[in-house]
Amino acid sequence: MLGPDHGDDLPVMVAWGIQAIMAAAGGRRADAEAFAAQAERTGRRHCAGEHFNAWCFHFARGWVAQGHEAPDRAQGHFLRALELVRRGPMRLETAEVLTALAMADRQLGGIDSARHRLDEARWIIEQCPDPGHLLADPRTVRTPPATPSTGRPAPALTRRESEILALIAAALSNQQVADHLGISVRTVHAHLRSIYRKIGVTGRVGAARYALDRRRPADPDPEPAG
Repeated sequence: MLGPDHGDDLPVMVAWGIQAIMAAAGGRRADAEAFAAQAERTGRRHCAGEHFNAWCFHFARGWVAQGHEAPDRAQGHFLRALELVRRGPMRLETAEVLTALAMADRQLGGIDSARHRLDEARWIIEQCPDPGHLLADPRTVRTPPATPSTGRPAPALTRRESEILALIAAALSNQQVADHLGISVRTVHAHLRSIYRKIGVTGRVGAARYALDRRRPADPDPEPAG
């Protein structure tokens, strides 16, 4: 590793983190823990622990916790890895973390959150023409069955929230939603936070799935005028 000789600890942190993931994937848990600890120490030297590349050693620790059948600890590590990896451009890595987190969620009884995370991970994978091998691959993880209905009424969305939810389901961006409704993007964000809380999802993909799952079959298109 040339990083330390040049005073650049970031690539060294990443190298240790990747080794930690490889060790965790190979079942070498002690090595994975040691590599992850070294990655964390390296990152601290230049405050790189908040850099998006720091996701790797948190992910490795989550994988080790999964191997120890400690889904609660795994979930904590994966949540931290997800927070960090979302800051960067690494889409496939984000899908891997989402998939691993879905597995931990499911073990802890979070069926709906597991479904939403898998949905997002699969959507990311579908955008990539050649994803290659993934340690946590959403294409090979079974989607948990939906939580049975409890007979509770649907959450009461305001008219504006219902409009925004429909536009999100139609794959419009926040800016496009704002332009369509003549409101600010900041207002769209505020409505989305309320929508997510009311329907029990964590993001746009879950909200779109919620809307599509509850959409009544469309009436046949009218015949074109002659």
